[in-house]
Amino acid sequence: MRKGISTTIYAVFAVMIVGFVGWNSYQTHSLSKRIEALRWSVVYDELNRQDAITPQVGIIQFFKGNAFSITLEKVDYTANGLHITGKIGNATNLYINNLALTFTATKQLYEMKDDFDKASEIDKDFFEFTGSPPIGNAQSTAIAALSPGAQQDFDVTIPNVRQTKSAARIAIAFSGERYSYAP
Repeated sequence: MRKGISTTIYAVFAVMIVGFVGWNSYQTHSLSKRIEALRWSVVYDELNRQDAITPQVGIIQFFKGNAFSITLEKVDYTANGLHITGKIGNATNLYINNLALTFTATKQLYEMKDDFDKASEIDKDFFEFTGSPPIGNAQSTAIAALSPGAQQDFDVTIPNVRQTKSAARIAIAFSGERYSYAP
């Protein structure tokens, strides 16, 4: 009789331990999924802060805190890549000399989620700085002078960019520029 009770108690304890381990495993898995969703949210927000445009003709697109604008006049997908021409505008009170525009084409942010999910843990830590690998990048010839309130033409071809159902995201960066105040 005594042996039967102790066996029952051991069986109850074993079931309780198995149940606790299963519940704990479920909670751990659920928590890790929520952490991954939060990590992606942080990465998405950081990448979304980059100055980027979409290749659409005739739309004024602002960047750098609405201090500069770009209007694309021509967007062509050629064998060499994405050829864009347009105007950059300066809404600041600064004169800008020797301005080169660097265009980097990447996937749209919502398309980068798959790359993030497939990345190793170490790569995920740097994903907010790098994003998905660029499709292509190019630099315009230097714009000699961009006066306050003025616009200047630019022309560039970004290699390796092909026309797809969702247009490439184009990040813009300045390089080589010198600033001086308007009198």
